[in-house]
Amino acid sequence: MWNRFLSSAVGTCRRYINVTAVRLDVNFDDSQTESVLWVPRKEGFRIIGKRGETIKDLRMKTNSRITVELDTVEDGQIPVTIKGTAEACADARETIERIRAEFAELQTANSQSGTTVWVPQAQCGLIIGKGGATIKRLTENTGAHIGLDRDQVKDGLVPVTINGPPEICADIKQQIEQLLANESSTTVWVPQTQCGLIIGKGGATIKGLQQATGAYIRVDSSEVKDGFVPVTIKGEVKNCTEAKERIDELLSENLQ
Repeated sequence: MWNRFLSSAVGTCRRYINVTAVRLDVNFDDSQTESVLWVPRKEGFRIIGKRGETIKDLRMKTNSRITVELDTVEDGQIPVTIKGTAEACADARETIERIRAEFAELQTANSQSGTTVWVPQAQCGLIIGKGGATIKRLTENTGAHIGLDRDQVKDGLVPVTINGPPEICADIKQQIEQLLANESSTTVWVPQTQCGLIIGKGGATIKGLQQATGAYIRVDSSEVKDGFVPVTIKGEVKNCTEAKERIDELLSENLQ
């Protein structure tokens, strides 16, 4: 009899624990809320941050789930979905609004002063630099913004806009002009039959070479002399040297 009583008591406890666990889960789910904030797409990138660092930090500090849907655009705006407890959602929303306000202040400050430098299309790579290193160096710790619009070409020139404090804009403009003045140019004559090695499928190889070295490379297949084609390399001296070395390696590998 005593054994039956113990067995019954244990069974009752188990059922109570299971029911309690279910109730706790239900209460947890019921406490979750969802909030959607619509923001301009450019602000969405600001919320995500470089390599997603900003949004990761936001999620961790507010204990909420935040999703920025860059591909869902309505009237120029995208949804930022926030999920979590009411307190977490409110905290996340407040932080996001603060990020937006800081971004708006920066935009306003940048719009107060600006200048445009028209750069030869062939020299855009010189301003950007290897992996974006040059343009990053120009703007680092200055609070200025440099925009290079390759799609807006006039007479072979591309506009480079500089926004920021007047003295900073003037300094960056001077540095860009100095970069262009110090540009190096060299020509490598390549056998016509090997031009494809440098260009690559769909131009992939030459694009990769330009990105890796920061130099501008052009293969002029229309100008053939004694079976050779000129390959023009432009950029800073060190970038041109690296590009030429890589081209020489490509050609020598094909001969082996």
